[in-house]
Amino acid sequence: MLEESPDGLTDAALARQLGDGVRPQTVNQLCRRLVAEGALERVGTRPILNRLPAPPPRKVRRPRKPAAVVVPDEGAPAPGASSAPQEDPGPAPRTRRSRKKEPATASPPAEAVPSEQNASTTGASPAEKATPKAPVVDGTPAPQPEDQPEDQPEDQPEDQPESPASCGPPPYDALQAWSRVVNVQSLVAGWLVRRGATLRWASVDGTGPARDLVASLDGDDVHVEVTGWPADGARTHPTTIAGDWFAAAEHAAAERRRAHPRARIVIALPDTRRYRSLTEQRATSLDGARAEVWFVDAAGAVHAR
Repeated sequence: MLEESPDGLTDAALARQLGDGVRPQTVNQLCRRLVAEGALERVGTRPILNRLPAPPPRKVRRPRKPAAVVVPDEGAPAPGASSAPQEDPGPAPRTRRSRKKEPATASPPAEAVPSEQNASTTGASPAEKATPKAPVVDGTPAPQPEDQPEDQPEDQPEDQPESPASCGPPPYDALQAWSRVVNVQSLVAGWLVRRGATLRWASVDGTGPARDLVASLDGDDVHVEVTGWPADGARTHPTTIAGDWFAAAEHAAAERRRAHPRARIVIALPDTRRYRSLTEQRATSLDGARAEVWFVDAAGAVHAR
């Protein structure tokens, strides 16, 4: 559905298209789980749109250009030099070498080594004369291929991916009751930090009944599904709404277990009699999904089931 709608769809629009009585709250939790996994992004405010993330730009690797080696023809002037003959800037002057006539069928002879008499007049030894000189371009010797180190890699390694960045605890909203989902999430995050955990993700958008936390604690990945207590004044009784929210949190925890089989999966709830009763009723299902349940009180203390 999101591929057909690149601008994004709201939770309610996705729920209507899914049909079969799917609730927007369930779509909200599933979308936020996909956001935590990096497969989805939520943008905008009122309404919040769910859309597929744009693919990251690919790095174009440019091939390295080999060093240009200019070898001038014998007897021809170097590029950029005047037609007038120039002297070799080296310490030893050039000496003319006589060329022998080559037979028509003979192979090209090796370069002749100067005699001892020529070496004494020029001041250079025969070994120095036998060593070829690097070609000169604009008065600067051009680099030779053998001067480059053999173990130099052709391509530089790409940048290593950075480790996941940590984040701070989400803020506490003093204008709302402590049992609201935003404050329960803040209390759980603060408790994890005090235990030495590193927060890697904390959802702060959306108006649904659940939020997420992802942390590293004692070498384990901890995925927390946070649910609060419904506000008073709604047409439906808060205890009935709490039952729906608990069922949605249990379903989200089971989905997280399938996506992260080695992580710790936790459902965090405000410490109320209704949520404790629901936890006891669903104890077998929670144990089968290997999902922990944490109860949070108003002081920020966390108690495991």
